[in-house]
Amino acid sequence: MAAYNHKRAGEGGDPRGVRRADPTVTVQPMFYPRLFTPVEPTPLDPAQREELMELLEISETAMQAKRERRARALAGMENTLRDVSAARDCACTCHDEGGNFHDGGITCPCQQTQEERKAALDEALKALSTWQDDPAYQAARYAAEAEFAAESDALGVRIDRHGGGAPYVIEGEIDGQRFYFRERGDWWTVEISDLKNGEPWRYDTASILVGEGTGDTLTDAGEQYEIKALQIAVEAVRTFLARRACAHLGEGPWCAACGVKRSEAELWRVYIA
Repeated sequence: MAAYNHKRAGEGGDPRGVRRADPTVTVQPMFYPRLFTPVEPTPLDPAQREELMELLEISETAMQAKRERRARALAGMENTLRDVSAARDCACTCHDEGGNFHDGGITCPCQQTQEERKAALDEALKALSTWQDDPAYQAARYAAEAEFAAESDALGVRIDRHGGGAPYVIEGEIDGQRFYFRERGDWWTVEISDLKNGEPWRYDTASILVGEGTGDTLTDAGEQYEIKALQIAVEAVRTFLARRACAHLGEGPWCAACGVKRSEAELWRVYIA
């Protein structure tokens, strides 16, 4: 499998989920699709290697400064914390200067015994199970699933899976076209693949980004979050397919059939080689 380093046309690679070219972009006439292709990592030349080593040195300096700040924050807490050594190595920021979580670090999980941490986990899992088994929750979830299925049928979309929280995903097929909707970190994207049985969410598979936007579009929908996500995916995919296939007949600066500006129509002719 090729290392993941998808690139936008003319841009460098960026990690999946951090595609934030323009936070104002939504599925609108001025949105132009972009091709993502997997690329093999290239060896670093001497200059790049030296630059990387400098960055690593800066990073280590910053980490050392953070260790020193934490040491000052923990000074004199031997009688307050159960295990100062554990706090020094803990990933939680509650032990840093100004940390205001876990009662200033006193109730941090790193200060609990293994038995106490297990008991806390068991209690959390029990509470989660009780919540999920609650008849009211199950009824609400069943109603939401039924509404989502009804909307999928009305839109003519086949859904293979949907759900999750980080990320929230919808995967399926629209008009014979496989698609993948993904929302995480207040940003959503819609991708498709021209490859037979292609999976645009695989890091080694080429895909076309046909829509992206801020999470506000979804969170503003409230309980209709999943319905809105589905509608966005359908609009993005069908808009792209229609504009890519359109013959743009007639005259004038704008195509009357699909709304594309004729001088920029080729921007929608995106294919995966």
